[in-house]
Amino acid sequence: MGNSFIVLGTDTGVGKTVVCAGLLLAFRAIGLEAGVQKWVSTGDRFGFSEDVEFCLRAARLEKDFFPLIRSEHLNPYSFVYPASPHYASKLAGVSIDSARIKRLYQEYKDLMDLLIVEGVGGTLVPLREDLLLLDLVEQLKLPVVLVVKNVLGAINHTLLSIEAIRQRSIPIIGLLYNDAFGCNQDIKADNIKIIGKLSNLPTIGRMPYMSSVRDYLSVFKSVARVLLKKIKR
Repeated sequence: MGNSFIVLGTDTGVGKTVVCAGLLLAFRAIGLEAGVQKWVSTGDRFGFSEDVEFCLRAARLEKDFFPLIRSEHLNPYSFVYPASPHYASKLAGVSIDSARIKRLYQEYKDLMDLLIVEGVGGTLVPLREDLLLLDLVEQLKLPVVLVVKNVLGAINHTLLSIEAIRQRSIPIIGLLYNDAFGCNQDIKADNIKIIGKLSNLPTIGRMPYMSSVRDYLSVFKSVARVLLKKIKR
């Protein structure tokens, strides 16, 4: 599977950024030169992805943490309006160039031991009116870690996301459940059981509410080790 993967979500606001931050911190803590990239980001006030900024802060890194890495490598496209990339870019008068994303992805990946790519929104988000996020993931042959918001409704959202990913023959490494949202514990446990049974996909971790960087490291070290074993197959 190479030295990169993408973190996708079953919806927007499911915790992809926290997952990327925790994994970046954990991979670097075990000695890997790991980086994070977000191809398109929206709802940014200062022309750079606030999600990437969050990840870098969690891992105690600056934008220039690696001499050959530029801001555009970290975040090729950033838009102010908080909407789907196809609409936010249209309002900004910018056409998202998939060739540019591919070039910056490849350049960045070649410099890292491991590159974590964060998706945008849910799974079938349009980057342009003629290009879905999953189309680009398919073209780059990136395996997926799927973040699941573990609440009532997760079964439907997760299975639909898995079906869309599998229709493109994109490998799914596993499912990471975000338990930080309020929901009956029995429902959360049953979500994991039935989704695993119906999808035949492994659970690679469960994420509780976390309030500090120390929490991230303790939770994600074990997830990082599981991912390394799967990626190196």
